[in-house]
Amino acid sequence: MTANDPALAASWYEGLQHRESRRVAAMQINAEAVCEFQYIRLASNSFILVLRRALH
Repeated sequence: MTANDPALAASWYEGLQHRESRRVAAMQINAEAVCEFQYIRLASNSFILVLRRALH
């Protein structure tokens, strides 16, 4: 195979697409985890405020 081989180019491009899709999937998973953490933190803070108001 040479650098001008269409099969080599196709294989390289396929590998590039696969790496990019894995990177995008990892970014999406990370964003979902951040959103879930923010939601849990918001819910916890709201619960703490409710408890403080109830106890005072």
